[in-house]
Amino acid sequence: MSKKFTVTADTKSDSWIIAFSYRDADGTIKRYRKSAGKGVTRKEAEKQAADLVRLHDKDKRLFVDQFVVKQPKIEPVAFSGLADRWYREHVVVKLKAQTQISHEMILRVHLVPYFGDRDCRGITRADISSYVAAKVAGGLKPKSVNNALSVLRSLFDFGRDVLAMLTNNPVAGFDPLTVGNQGFSYLNAVDGERYLAAAAQRDPNSYAILATALRAGLRQGELCALRWTDVDFAGGQLIVARSAFRESEGPTKGNRVRRVAMSPGLRAVLTSHRPAGAGASDLVFPHADGSHLNANCLKHPHRRAAVAIGRPTLRFHDLRHSFASMLVQAGAPLHAVQQLLGHADIKITLRYAHLAPDNLAGWVAGLDPKAAPLRVIDGGRTGEAVA
Repeated sequence: MSKKFTVTADTKSDSWIIAFSYRDADGTIKRYRKSAGKGVTRKEAEKQAADLVRLHDKDKRLFVDQFVVKQPKIEPVAFSGLADRWYREHVVVKLKAQTQISHEMILRVHLVPYFGDRDCRGITRADISSYVAAKVAGGLKPKSVNNALSVLRSLFDFGRDVLAMLTNNPVAGFDPLTVGNQGFSYLNAVDGERYLAAAAQRDPNSYAILATALRAGLRQGELCALRWTDVDFAGGQLIVARSAFRESEGPTKGNRVRRVAMSPGLRAVLTSHRPAGAGASDLVFPHADGSHLNANCLKHPHRRAAVAIGRPTLRFHDLRHSFASMLVQAGAPLHAVQQLLGHADIKITLRYAHLAPDNLAGWVAGLDPKAAPLRVIDGGRTGEAVA
């Protein structure tokens, strides 16, 4: 049999058609002509054709059984159905409650309304590009578009690797949008002291948690999940192992445990804050009924202190930025700040790099030797300069 094949574009089906002549198991010459599938590139179609020819040459009967005998119709994989299964079987089972909520919103608001019941096997990179363009044109921020792409990537991976319903992931290798420098607000050392003074005056019952947020850089959920067993007074450190969200506890962001050194001032604050008889498993910052605090419990005390120092737009999360910023301004190396904040990637910590003290002149001056300077004397000889 000739090993030549043709791959031609079919505008009606928007696919590439593979065609070649072959002999069946009885030696009869037949014609193979089928689509390579939607979303397949010409190069991929040519590889399919070459593989088919090689299989035919190796085992004609197997080739006929697998690729010539009419196969039963394969049911389409509706995007909405795959999204539902991915959410129930992957997101709910494996991800944190807060992540579940954000993923559900992305599916409900952005992805399912756009892709609907389309067959996932026919969704191509071009379709993903069209989705991105439509969302950007609609005013969605690049970071939000990238979040949706992350959900899509995981969803298609689930359909391919777990359910074996798909053969490729159209989002694989798709470059995310460039997210500009969004900036952040922070308090310097002086304003940080003013903030804590205002908190102590206006909301003394919330002073300890606000001081811990500013002096240790814990996230809101990590503060709400902190227990006395996590406060190592002897070692002078906090062990950040959990995060709370809506009365449920789970791992920290990135599923990592980190240790944050306590300043002497923060250690004194927490020592005074601990009630007599508090058990090791008790929450450090509980609600009045002993349950976890929530965002609303912290929003108002924080806002009152922020308004008092003239920073009404300061967010609670900006206390974490303030902790990092003050460390960098004090000369702490970025890799140390990365460890204290629990960043998985140093690139995230680099947002604080511009706050590092500019001591270029001092570093260059430090290259000079410490020995007494030399001076030229008669005859070109050198000797120590005389004061």
